[in-house]
Amino acid sequence: MHKKILLGVVLVLSLFSFIALGCFDLSVNDAVTTTTIAQDAAGNTTSSTTSTTTSASSSSTTTAVPSSTTASTATTTTTNTTATTTTTTTTTLAAPTGAVATGGNSEITISWNAVSGATSYNLYWKTSNGVTILNGTKISGAARPYTHLDRTNGTAYYYIITAVKNATESAASSQVSATPSAPVAVSKYVAMGASFTTGYAGVEGDRYYNKLLAAIKAIYPLATGSNLASNGAPMDMIRALELADAVAANPSIVTVWPEGNDIINNRNTAAVNTDNFSSNLDLVLAGLAATDAKIIVGKIPDITKMPCMSLNGQTWQGWNDTQKTNARNWTTALNTVITNLATTYDCSVVDFYGDNDLYAAGNYIADDGLHFSDTGHTFVKNKWWSVIQPLIQ
Repeated sequence: MHKKILLGVVLVLSLFSFIALGCFDLSVNDAVTTTTIAQDAAGNTTSSTTSTTTSASSSSTTTAVPSSTTASTATTTTTNTTATTTTTTTTTLAAPTGAVATGGNSEITISWNAVSGATSYNLYWKTSNGVTILNGTKISGAARPYTHLDRTNGTAYYYIITAVKNATESAASSQVSATPSAPVAVSKYVAMGASFTTGYAGVEGDRYYNKLLAAIKAIYPLATGSNLASNGAPMDMIRALELADAVAANPSIVTVWPEGNDIINNRNTAAVNTDNFSSNLDLVLAGLAATDAKIIVGKIPDITKMPCMSLNGQTWQGWNDTQKTNARNWTTALNTVITNLATTYDCSVVDFYGDNDLYAAGNYIADDGLHFSDTGHTFVKNKWWSVIQPLIQ
């Protein structure tokens, strides 16, 4: 009987020990995802996604030690903490702007404005209209400007450009096109424009027209030139006063620069209407195209970036904020007209608008701020020459 009772006690104590031996685990995981989107002044968008996971775990272990006495020992261990934070940042680059394609002898030069944050650029091209990232031939890591060599003279080429940083590629620029051709033997150079071209007040040194003609004559010594520009002429006056003489000269090369008088004259007009400018430029380019001349058109600069804005006394000096806004809107719209008509008449384009180096103070007459100093005329000549030289050499 005593043995049976003792055996029962042992069995009960063993069962108690088995039940008491156990682990209890509690885990809680909380995940929080936060997305932040920011845009900088250049139009680049940054998206930042942060995921935070917090894990809290509690473990309790109790050990009961059977004994011939009533004593027992219990041990409890508690563990808390695990935090993990993962941040992923994605940058969206702005599409390149200011794209221009210029045909030379068996080559085409493509230029565009720099994109903030970009480390390289891709070009996509094809020989028919409507090039896209999907259907164009890709040129990776193109430097700015890029010269596409070994092209077929007489064949049109179409291009778009994207900006790249790491694995991110921007949307494409607007499409541009050009047709390479054999060099033009220059016998006559004609310049059309206004006071940027004629020179102003006789104090600025050698005007860009003279510098450009000298560069042409270094290749074709017998070449002659005519500067037909008219001081103060907007586009309708350039057509009325200069076109007939330009056509009669039968030029090999002609530069047409609307300059900025259409902007000065409309600085107080908020509603932009390009009809008059467009119709007159169309007539000029159509008339010149009939002569088989190589036509190069200059975009209108941003007058509001010139030193004249900090001066007062002339109509082009010291504009208020409203006048500056009007001027920028007119300039953008008229330059779009220039780009479109240049494409229609297969003209090359020089981008005086998007080149910020043009607006350096040293390029202008100090007390004038709009018209070029000798240094400025050299800068302008080099801009024209970068497009003209591939056409004639």
